[in-house]
Amino acid sequence: MHWGNQVENDLFWSGYGNNWEATSLRLWAWLCRDADYVFDIGANTGVFALAAKAVKPTAKVFAYEPISRVFDKLVQNVRLNSWDISTNLAAVSNKNDVVDIFDSDTEHVYSASLNPELLLSRSRTPLVKRQVQALRIDQVVAEELIPENASLVVKIDVEMHELEVLEGFGAVINTHRPVFLVEILTEELGAKILELFRSADYVFYAVNERVDVKPVAVLGASGRNYLLSPSEHEIAAMLKKGLNHDELY
Repeated sequence: MHWGNQVENDLFWSGYGNNWEATSLRLWAWLCRDADYVFDIGANTGVFALAAKAVKPTAKVFAYEPISRVFDKLVQNVRLNSWDISTNLAAVSNKNDVVDIFDSDTEHVYSASLNPELLLSRSRTPLVKRQVQALRIDQVVAEELIPENASLVVKIDVEMHELEVLEGFGAVINTHRPVFLVEILTEELGAKILELFRSADYVFYAVNERVDVKPVAVLGASGRNYLLSPSEHEIAAMLKKGLNHDELY
């Protein structure tokens, strides 16, 4: 459904994987082809969740969006496609609790966060504080009885709350070995995420939109989106040989 917003305009005029989040969307589609379970955390209107279901209809897809007026659009997009995506009006964090979330007082919003510091420097309108249910993903994995040998693909875009989301995966990082596509906006946040993965045997890549995906030792210094992959994952072997934008989709 087109509500006249930026992402919808880009997708309509340029097509999937050609303008907005170009290489990230191509990489996401490639990763989801063989996924058993997909988590779209910070789903907004559902572009990543819908793409996952399109390329792998049998995958179990979970979409999390904490802002109710945006969540309603996500639900409408899922219904338009008659898909069984699990849509959840909830934030994802490192605790199961009711928490405060902040967003701009506008009709639609692409940036909302449990950590409002970044939004204060960006927003031209006052921030509004709302309460929302937060949950941990390791609890979802346990409740859904997701087996350790299942293929998990995860996208996280939560405006500086990425560390807490990853902490909420708990032991799932080592037991299920998900592959992550994560927005990381600062080197400080990137350093904390690297520390979280220090003993997990993951490899890290910067996603250069419309160019390629390259290995990095520092997170948060080369663009917005980063691939965090178990060292044994197929994508890690492919990226050792080099993989550019056009080869992904």
